[in-house]
Amino acid sequence: MASISAVYAAGPSKAASQTQGLALGNSALSTGRLTPSSSIQTGTATGANNPWGAAYTNTPDAALTGQQGEKSMIGIGNKARISAVSTFGGYNSNRNDQANQATYFLDRNPILKPTIALDDPILDTDYLNNDTGFASRPEKTCTTKTVTSYSNNKEVYSCNESFVPYVLTCGSTTQVSMIEATTCPPGVTCSETNTGTKSYGANFGSEIPEWSAKTSNIEIDIAGKPSGFKLIKYQADNFGQLWVNGNLIQENVLNGMTDMRNGQVFRGRISSNIGFYGVYFLNNGQTASDITCTQIQYDEYGSSYCGAVNVPSFYDDGCNDGCRGRTLDIDITRFMHKGTNTITMVCANAKGIGPCAFEIVGNSTVATYATTTTTNDCAALEGYAN
Repeated sequence: MASISAVYAAGPSKAASQTQGLALGNSALSTGRLTPSSSIQTGTATGANNPWGAAYTNTPDAALTGQQGEKSMIGIGNKARISAVSTFGGYNSNRNDQANQATYFLDRNPILKPTIALDDPILDTDYLNNDTGFASRPEKTCTTKTVTSYSNNKEVYSCNESFVPYVLTCGSTTQVSMIEATTCPPGVTCSETNTGTKSYGANFGSEIPEWSAKTSNIEIDIAGKPSGFKLIKYQADNFGQLWVNGNLIQENVLNGMTDMRNGQVFRGRISSNIGFYGVYFLNNGQTASDITCTQIQYDEYGSSYCGAVNVPSFYDDGCNDGCRGRTLDIDITRFMHKGTNTITMVCANAKGIGPCAFEIVGNSTVATYATTTTTNDCAALEGYAN
């Protein structure tokens, strides 16, 4: 360094000083202790021969009492890392152990970036605590201490602060539903209510012209379990049937009338025997083309006529008891059910307009009980916490 000072004292120009400094550096690199090859070869040497400095003599400095000595900076770093990881025994407030904690954590845990959905409540600013709440929390504590070094004393002010930035609340939602049933399920407490006796009926007579038939349906809605349902009146001019949910309950018919539903009265000539004319009733599913003469007879003059056909003949019988009306007491409860019930009335009219009517009475019992459904509204937060 003395030679450099002498050069500077001579007062060379700035450019000359730079040239001289460069020459001095090159000389040191090529011939002295700073050559790269010399640094590599003496990297583990002790004492003055170590390019890292005389302190690396494998004899620990007094300030490092109890620590393991090492000949190079690289060796010291590796020893420190291995020691910190292998000797980690738990967290405490010791300064050395704090270093161990950091080293152990970084060595054993890759840096993970959590994935948070955009609608996660943790991102909602409505949940943020305000500054006042932060400042008033007792966890905020600050201390002042003096740190002494070889060169100076300096005062260090440090604060340990803890703050819960989010206040998230959640709970569960319970929905109560009332269920109606015909019977109370086993083990369930029900409240039973009787609807009271109701009357159901209709009269379609005015809708049925002479020599025609009509099928009419009405629907009865029953809220609960049917009870005491009875057919108490029935009247069909001239002929008819009453069906309950597809079950034949009452009728007044001519021979050969089976299922009158959607039936019709036919007046005209039999298609297969054009010379024969008559009035017939076609049962459910039959058409005029189905009518055939099953017996041909002759009168006293030798003229032929149809004595019998394969469908019922239809005529006005005056007015049978069904036409006049029947007062009944027929229990039809077993044919009824909860919900929609279909009552079908069929009437076939000959001459004149007459009644086509019925009346049904009955009641029902409704069993009511409560069910609850609970929804966990904390599921999203629990998943985030886990």
